[in-house]
Amino acid sequence: MPSEAFTLATSTGRGVKFVLDTKETNLPQVTDELLAYVREVLEKVDATSGQVTFKNTVQPLLELENVEALLDSSITFTQHVHPDKELRGVSADCSKTIADAQVEFSMRVSTYRVVKEALAKVNKKELSLTGDEKTDNEIRRWLKKTVEDYERNGLALPEKSREELKLLKQEEQRLGIDFQKNLADSVLSANFTREELSGVPETVIESLSTVNEQGKTLYTVHTHYPEAFPVIEHCSVRDTRMKMSILMNTKAKDQNLALLNRMVELRLQMAQMLGFPSHAHLRQQSRMAKSPDVVIPFLSDLSKRLLPIYEKELEEMRQMRIEEEGIPEADHAKISIEPCDFRYYLRKYEERKSSLDKELLRPYFDIADVTRNIMEIYQEVLSLRFERVEQAKTWHTDATAYDVFDTAGEGSKFMGRFFMDMHPRDGKYGHAAVFGLQPSCTLFSAKENGTGDYQRPSAALVTNFTKGSEGKPSYLTHGEVQTFFHEFGHLMHGICSETALSRFSGTSVERDFVEAPSQMLENWCWTKDGLNRVASPKMIPDELLDKLISSRTVGEATASTRQLTFGIYDQRLHGFRSKEEIKDANELYNEVSLEISKIRPTEGTAFPATFGHLAGGYDAQVSCLMTQMKSNKRSRDYWTFYLGWRE
Repeated sequence: MPSEAFTLATSTGRGVKFVLDTKETNLPQVTDELLAYVREVLEKVDATSGQVTFKNTVQPLLELENVEALLDSSITFTQHVHPDKELRGVSADCSKTIADAQVEFSMRVSTYRVVKEALAKVNKKELSLTGDEKTDNEIRRWLKKTVEDYERNGLALPEKSREELKLLKQEEQRLGIDFQKNLADSVLSANFTREELSGVPETVIESLSTVNEQGKTLYTVHTHYPEAFPVIEHCSVRDTRMKMSILMNTKAKDQNLALLNRMVELRLQMAQMLGFPSHAHLRQQSRMAKSPDVVIPFLSDLSKRLLPIYEKELEEMRQMRIEEEGIPEADHAKISIEPCDFRYYLRKYEERKSSLDKELLRPYFDIADVTRNIMEIYQEVLSLRFERVEQAKTWHTDATAYDVFDTAGEGSKFMGRFFMDMHPRDGKYGHAAVFGLQPSCTLFSAKENGTGDYQRPSAALVTNFTKGSEGKPSYLTHGEVQTFFHEFGHLMHGICSETALSRFSGTSVERDFVEAPSQMLENWCWTKDGLNRVASPKMIPDELLDKLISSRTVGEATASTRQLTFGIYDQRLHGFRSKEEIKDANELYNEVSLEISKIRPTEGTAFPATFGHLAGGYDAQVSCLMTQMKSNKRSRDYWTFYLGWRE
């Protein structure tokens, strides 16, 4: 009997088809059903060679992409959020099976030839599409990009080389899945006395779990961001900061460094098989920058421009350390800012320059109020209405579901459903992100048989904000409020999407643009009205708000140099042109960190093993960084143009 997930995904209904996995769900069965279905459709499409039409070739492939997206999310999302470790493992194993098959499908010569034939006929106006201009424009774009993707996947290579490339791609995909799983499963912790946590905000300490050892209460700090970062940023006890900094930078160290080194080798080998000098050249070809020959000079020039300001800021931070630790003058030259000092003294530097202790803002940002208010702002700005779906099936008691309706114009149109999973737990995805669960798209077959013609989207917002409890509320930092607002922007980008094709749904836009909407909307977090709306029913004193807003550019050279370090490292890691040139990923990072940020990583740590972007699809794509670094001013320009905001 077909699974519920498969039955829904292949139906012509237009409701929420995404199926959340439980212990009873047979993920391997759904995986087998998906792959068998894909092969069946592709074989039928391949048989249309020489006789392609929209109906027999293009439409089945478009509908197949939607089914693939639905079932893939049903299978793979589980590994990121489910509380059951065994089920997360099954999800990860199924993800590898799907990844292997997707590589196979992406290198299917017979399907490539049929799609290329369809594109040629469309370009010559020999093939009619739907007759709807918007839909047909998307279809033409889909055909062009699909052909380009096939060719970038090596379809022009001889058969023997294609088979070799397929095996390499499958290995690289599996390693990336293992990298992310290792990172999620690696939750380290350390116990500290109250004295060892001196300087840490009371609200943070109250949120920590405790243990009793020999009659002494110890506070447990995990490597979850809401616990670890406040300790590293605020604790005046350097040994405590050092211990937590080391734990944060050794998660999954032994497993992930080996995986990353192998992925770098595989990426170079595949790029050169496709005729590119390096993996960076391959990645940049389809991005805004087009080539590392554009990226590297840009980064070098930016680094030179920032260096004098950054060195001045870093020196002030070093002097603060000397002063705080009472270092004898004879030893001043030996003192530097180390990883365990960086966040701590950057915070103190920013406070000194802005005369603002940002912890004074925390009591105004109760997570319950912030959640309600951010949702109200988005509803108002986008003319939407959110309705809590109390009976919705979710993967954890922390996860909630909302249906979205459009209130503009006549009626109240259903727009989609979103989920929110806000708090950390072992094994859960460790950052903040939005996961697309169901794309928006035209249902061509449903349109023909009259059962509806459009599928609305569904997405999940996953964050790691500290959870409050009765009599013990959780308060966010201003930075966390920004993160919340930013990620909710991605969520709404997905829900408000009205594309004709699933491939372009929601945040599936050009990678160089994907952050722009959320960056624009973040500006609410830098206006008095916006911040007071977020804090409501509390009102933040004007004096605090003035100081916060004026602090926006304090330490910007330091923050930008940190991002430059990551971008330059990424480009160098993927810029090697021979296997003999490749350096150990951690050794290279240590060199780049010292060269660009002037900070030597702590011995025994391995930041690259924790850098999920390197295994999560952002490898060698520093053009996204270029967009981000240019975007502070640009996002305010968008804000001014679309919403009439002025600084």
